[in-house]
Amino acid sequence: MRTAILALCLAASAATAQQGVTATISPRPVALTVPVSNRFCNQTGGEIRLTSSAPWAIKTLQGGPVFSPIGLPVIQPVPDLQCRTFTWNQRDDNGQPVPPALYLWEVYWQDMNGRNQTTGTCFEVTTASVILCSSPATWPAGCPIRMTFSSPGEPGFAYYGASSLGSSPGIALTNCRTIPLNVDPLLLLSLCGPPPVFNNYCGVLSAQGTAPVDLIPPGTPALAGVDVFTSFVTVTPANQLSSIAMATRTPLDVPGSPCPCP
Repeated sequence: MRTAILALCLAASAATAQQGVTATISPRPVALTVPVSNRFCNQTGGEIRLTSSAPWAIKTLQGGPVFSPIGLPVIQPVPDLQCRTFTWNQRDDNGQPVPPALYLWEVYWQDMNGRNQTTGTCFEVTTASVILCSSPATWPAGCPIRMTFSSPGEPGFAYYGASSLGSSPGIALTNCRTIPLNVDPLLLLSLCGPPPVFNNYCGVLSAQGTAPVDLIPPGTPALAGVDVFTSFVTVTPANQLSSIAMATRTPLDVPGSPCPCP
């Protein structure tokens, strides 16, 4: 499975581009109940127009309605090289929280010739998460970063964790899913990486769907200002990719301060 995960590192972007516009959804994936945003940018070389004050909708991948905001029928110009950001709170048209799943975010606009266009971008809502033992503003280098990989409802599933120096654009898979880690030397080193730096980065989730994980960065001042992002995936007993966790960011600082989680 480690070889299969390495093969995923050939993938590219988390944004959808169409006719000179881009729609970038973040974070990808997004944890259940966490607001998700769509940054819609005009790169057509001219002005385009949004069809209302809320020109977007959330749908299932099959096109079924999930949420459509109420907007005023006011045309909004978007000049070239400008962007607009929309935010969804993960609730449906009845105000109820949505379940974890893949969703489609459509934005409606008109091109320079007044023709109606739709830009759709799919993304994932997940319950898998990386939980830090503490949440200080920074983490002293040399201190163990103690984490829990948690994926409720998946006890006994195999998991594979990794860390990288960035989470965007991440590793975009072919089925609308994104592993929120960039391909860099740290990621390649951390996949099932050996102790003493990477501890328990792959294994089997407990009966509670959890696994304790440690990352122990070297205690060098040169790491101050470096951000480390950690995520994991789970694999079904049939050896199929199941859940993808939202990445957790750990900003490192100079060594010497008391460790947040001894």
